[in-house]
Amino acid sequence: MPRKSLKIFLIFWSFFIFASAEAASVEFSEIAWMGTLPKEGESSQAAANNEWIELRNTTAATISLEGWKLEALDGAPNISLSGSIQAVGYFLLERGSDDIIPNISGDIIYPFKNNALSNSGETLVLKDASGNEVDRVDGSNSWAIGGNNETKETLQKVQGGWTTLYPTPKAAPPAGQSP
Repeated sequence: MPRKSLKIFLIFWSFFIFASAEAASVEFSEIAWMGTLPKEGESSQAAANNEWIELRNTTAATISLEGWKLEALDGAPNISLSGSIQAVGYFLLERGSDDIIPNISGDIIYPFKNNALSNSGETLVLKDASGNEVDRVDGSNSWAIGGNNETKETLQKVQGGWTTLYPTPKAAPPAGQSP
């Protein structure tokens, strides 16, 4: 292979490998599929709709989420992402309102209608701007992998596994809490 062709080939593959590695470094980190505890003056039924999803960037670089999608295998939710997720940071998606989690701003407020997380389970898929699957969480068996509908503890990824913990939006779980 001529030297110039080899150089172009190596540049192309380096870009592909690094772009793929970056995309694979965004993951689901916490899911409040059951909503939240009621806030003052809020009914339990209304609080059950206070769903939110958190993504985590595990790299030392900011990653653009322009054109990315968060989809459930059953079609809902289906959320278009935008913005960016800071290095070693969190990205919060709130359903219908930025008031879901008091004193913590959501990065995306996704439409309330037709975007509910089913309490009987969901399989959620995160796709990059090219449509490649970046991460998947299989909660299809009534969220048996974690979360608690009564206490409103969330499904959280800790040390690569899923567990049930007290909610920690836009933050890591406290030390000592692990599956």
